[in-house]
Amino acid sequence: MTENAPAVRHTARTHFAGFRSGGDSSLGSSSAGSDSAGPVSAEVGGELTSLTGNRRFGLRSSEKVSKAETTPVRDWRTSNLLAEQIGGDMTLTPLNGEYNSIYSAANQLGKKKPGDQATAQTNDRAEPNLYAFNGAKTEGKFDPKKSVAELLTDASLQGKLRIADQVANPNDAARIADRLGPGDKPNIKVVYQDHSDNNPNKPQADFIVKKDGTIQVVNDHERNPDKEICVVVERAKGETDAPPAAQQNATDELVDYLAQRLADKFPYPQGVGPDGKPLAQVPIEDKQNLVSDNVEKKFGNGNKPEAPNLPQAPDMPQPARDMSDAMNRTVGSGGSRNFDRGAVDNNYPQRDVPQAVNESNAVNSVKNAVASVFRGENDTVRKRSDGRHQVGRYGLGSGHFGGWLGDLLGLDLGDPPDMAKLRELLKNNPELRQKLAAAMKNAAQGGKDGKGTKLPEGFADKFQVGADGNFKDQKFVDGFMNFGDKLSGTKGDITGSEVNQFMPKELQDIMATDRVEKYARDMGVQDPSKMTKEQAGVVGVAMYLGRMPNQQEMQDPSYQKYASDFANMYQMDRARATGLGDVNVSDANGKITALANGMVGQRLWAQTKYRNSVEGGNLGCAASVSKVLQDAGFSYADSAGVNDLAAKLQRHGWQRVSVNQAQPGDVIYGMSGARHGHIGIVGPNGIAYNNSSRTGQWTAGTVSGTFTRRFGGATTVLRPPDANRAA
Repeated sequence: MTENAPAVRHTARTHFAGFRSGGDSSLGSSSAGSDSAGPVSAEVGGELTSLTGNRRFGLRSSEKVSKAETTPVRDWRTSNLLAEQIGGDMTLTPLNGEYNSIYSAANQLGKKKPGDQATAQTNDRAEPNLYAFNGAKTEGKFDPKKSVAELLTDASLQGKLRIADQVANPNDAARIADRLGPGDKPNIKVVYQDHSDNNPNKPQADFIVKKDGTIQVVNDHERNPDKEICVVVERAKGETDAPPAAQQNATDELVDYLAQRLADKFPYPQGVGPDGKPLAQVPIEDKQNLVSDNVEKKFGNGNKPEAPNLPQAPDMPQPARDMSDAMNRTVGSGGSRNFDRGAVDNNYPQRDVPQAVNESNAVNSVKNAVASVFRGENDTVRKRSDGRHQVGRYGLGSGHFGGWLGDLLGLDLGDPPDMAKLRELLKNNPELRQKLAAAMKNAAQGGKDGKGTKLPEGFADKFQVGADGNFKDQKFVDGFMNFGDKLSGTKGDITGSEVNQFMPKELQDIMATDRVEKYARDMGVQDPSKMTKEQAGVVGVAMYLGRMPNQQEMQDPSYQKYASDFANMYQMDRARATGLGDVNVSDANGKITALANGMVGQRLWAQTKYRNSVEGGNLGCAASVSKVLQDAGFSYADSAGVNDLAAKLQRHGWQRVSVNQAQPGDVIYGMSGARHGHIGIVGPNGIAYNNSSRTGQWTAGTVSGTFTRRFGGATTVLRPPDANRAA
């Protein structure tokens, strides 16, 4: 969602069906007098034949229809057939008899120019031209009481709404698959125009919002109902910025109109708006933040969740949100975007406790992403919307505290933790006191392997047990338990000094690491160091709640948006943590490029199981590429051999493309004989990232210098499929 969009004139776009062909032409044209009837006739079968076979019409806007030519045709069924084929409601204001009903349909399909003359029968009437804009400033608004077909005939909207040059074919296979079934309720999807070359699932527009704020109708979703009403926002190739004001407002007005129409027609779940009034929760998918917040909240997206005991999702800081939006808008742009390193770093607060030796980069990046959202100091105290306290750098609360302490002692303390139960157990169980003392002493030594963050010895000593079997500092232990009680928000306020006393920064770090790994494993991630972007997003939600979210909670739109933004913050931190330069994110395979760019200078092969078999990095190219791909989520990319790695990728759906079509994130390799080859990853602007046999380091060369000059026609480029692409 876009915050505080200017309140200027809105324009909406409509969509008649799926695009029949690729390319920018699928977004139609804003010219008033386009003379290309080809796409239209292609949609309805070239020429139109009346059901009685009286006459066939070739519909071209440059041809005038004479009365003599049309008088024999008076079949009303032809008009209905046209309406069926293009999905529009052809019941316009009657002109002069049956012929004029047909003529109105032909005028819609044939792109009749404003200057064309009607027949003698219609000269005295002003016909709506549904393909042209009059250029005048219009004051018309989208009335949710009117259908799309009615809006198209509204003279006050002629300057902002029209039928697209290429309308949809309702009988297209993709349209049929998306057809609304009995009991289905449509959702609205808003997405930027897709310029990518390798996406077989490009969105099927129902409406197109042009740059100037005018709207084109591709499919009448009320005549040809879709499960997903898709609003495509026009953009130039490579564009990743927010839409201009006119286009933004047009998108808002269109989505508002569509949602109100749907709310009146379908039984959506009812919620309560910010004003306390009931509202229909119409689902609006807006992953690229193209719709203003106030429009989405008007229909339930981002309002108070309906799941019981679920607090309001956290607000993403605006700089982090802007960065996440730009990353999302890179998808489908057909280009890439550089992120300034300084601006990226400013989103992540500096760690006071260094990353532990045994803390994986993935866990570190989740923790950094948590800190980038909470923006707290070590002694920060805040209250969540449900009254629970959040403290420290990571916003830790009762769920984290009770979960960590319970796992340490082998107890289930509940949520919020039942500290009275723990006090009673510790009082009556000497073995449990010894267990807590041993756990704290172990934490002061850096864990079992000694490579973790270490608790201050003075803190751990307070939990040690004396010769009498009791804690040496019972008063401190009681205060520690009371602090756990207060985190629930029902046992009094917490001060910053109490946070420093009972949850020092080292304990915060240990607790956060423990919970991140626990939540990752709870969702089935066997190795938390290999979390994918989506998995990290869910862990981010769990770190906010202090527990794993359930399926119902993750269906809440505000939490889905938070998980998406959090995943981007995780991804960006992974990229920045491996290098010092700017981060480049590219369409489709951007995450791979960001990681590859950041890893320049590292001996990646030495971080793999092949480190002892690649001759000190001389043969480390495939092992290094495997490392980059695995970090990006392609777990099956695992080999020290060029041919073997390429074969594995192709078995998992990677497709060959020509070298001149290589784009950032593709894998490139060449062979000169059975055993001599080289492999790397394509970067932006002709760069090829690869392992240097001379230095054994990941380096940035060029596609031509590193591959094509050496291997010539034996150079191959592989591109990951959409279905298997790591996000």
